[in-house]
Amino acid sequence: ALCRRQIAGEDTPDVELVEKAFECVLCFGLLDPAYIEKVAEAVASKLRASPYDAPACTLALNLPISQTLRQTIIKQARPDLNGILVTVPYKIRNIDAYLPKLREVRVVLQRL
Repeated sequence: ALCRRQIAGEDTPDVELVEKAFECVLCFGLLDPAYIEKVAEAVASKLRASPYDAPACTLALNLPISQTLRQTIIKQARPDLNGILVTVPYKIRNIDAYLPKLREVRVVLQRL
C-alpha cells in the first residue's frame, strides 16, 4: 500500500495491491514498517552487545542494486504513474523511511 501511494498513485489502473510486503515489485518489502522495525531492533541489539564505549558510530545500509534498476525500468515502462513521491529517488525514500526508527534506537541507547 505504501508503494502504491508513493509511486503508483491511488487511482492508477492496472496496479495490484500485494498481500504481503515482500511481494511488492517496487521495494521487495524493504519499506514495510514492520521490516524497518525489525532492522532497528537488530541494530539496537548489536550496539548493546558492542564492547566499544564510543559516543557515536557509523551505520551503513546496503540496498539491493536491483531496486534502483527496477525503479528506472518502471519509470520508463509506466510514465502514467503519479504517486506523491514518484520523482524522489528510491535511495532517498529508503533513507527517509529508516532514519526516524534508527534515531529512536540511538535515543534509547543513549539513555542506557
